[in-house]
Amino acid sequence: MSEQINLLEKLRLGDEGALRQAYLEHRSAFLRWATAITNAQEQDLLDFYQETLIIFYQNLSMGKIQHLDRGVAPYLFGIGKKLLLNRWLRVTREISLDPTDVLFLQQIDIPSNDTIDEEWKITFKKAMALLNENCRRILEWFYYHDCSIEVICERMGYSSEEVTRVTKMRCLKKLREIISSVHIAGA
Repeated sequence: MSEQINLLEKLRLGDEGALRQAYLEHRSAFLRWATAITNAQEQDLLDFYQETLIIFYQNLSMGKIQHLDRGVAPYLFGIGKKLLLNRWLRVTREISLDPTDVLFLQQIDIPSNDTIDEEWKITFKKAMALLNENCRRILEWFYYHDCSIEVICERMGYSSEEVTRVTKMRCLKKLREIISSVHIAGA
């Protein structure tokens, strides 16, 4: 316990060696833990770990941490858990579909459905033409050619499947905005 108090004091004094020691001492355990609870890539987890350590150091510097009864590791894991949860909530919010998205997607899948009128098809084609090339490709590959996110990620050269999903949802949102504006302008 006195070793931990000594580490905290060194960190409060801005000892970079102590910060490096804390970083190296807990990195492997943090990465094992984070890998077990998420499917993120190692580089993303290292970024989370660095952000976790920065928050820990800031809290220590601002006097929010006086002592740690259970040690540094549980405190770091607590910060990491909050960061990962916030990331998951943010991504889920961006990716998940609300009821209007579901209705919209049902209308997108229109290869030869006679129940959709010609006006809708024209509006949809105009809106697709107004999207940038990347968005148009992503939406066509995903909805018309049944390409998986993994395949689209590879084709587009995105850094991860998560980036691809978020980009697809942003493209879909943009398409909805364009269709809404076309309907309003056409009405």
